[in-house]
Amino acid sequence: MSEQKSNAKKKALFICLGNICRSPIAEGVFQKTVADMNVTDQWEIDSAAIGSWHVGNPPDWRAIDTMKRHGVPYNNCARQIVAEDFHNFDYIFGMDEANMKDLKRKAPKDCKAKTATFLVILIRKEIDLSETHIMIATVKDLKNAINNQLGAPKDFYKV
Repeated sequence: MSEQKSNAKKKALFICLGNICRSPIAEGVFQKTVADMNVTDQWEIDSAAIGSWHVGNPPDWRAIDTMKRHGVPYNNCARQIVAEDFHNFDYIFGMDEANMKDLKRKAPKDCKAKTATFLVILIRKEIDLSETHIMIATVKDLKNAINNQLGAPKDFYKV
């Protein structure tokens, strides 16, 4: 049984209000990172919207342009989160606190998914290269990294 569990795909869903800017970019970057690590077979990655305004539409042209400029391939259309997502995905990342409030309101009481505000996701391989881990930086960790190692927040590229 534990062998089956370790071979099961991990599933991550990225959520923003309309699924045409932030969540497709997060999905695309996560997919590219997973592909670059040669662990695509271990992940199912998707994005969705809180609202239904853009369902069926491709991402905003500026999001597509940003991904192209950074070598992030993307070929998905907007969809709205559904109740089954809370049971099918292991991780659901809201792009901001308003998304998190909406997710908490929509989540069934018995949902399997862990929800978290998307700040920074780092994927790394263990030394033995057998297991991939996700680590979510806290706001304090993010501020420390920005201020102490990477420069001031104003120096970051904003999408």
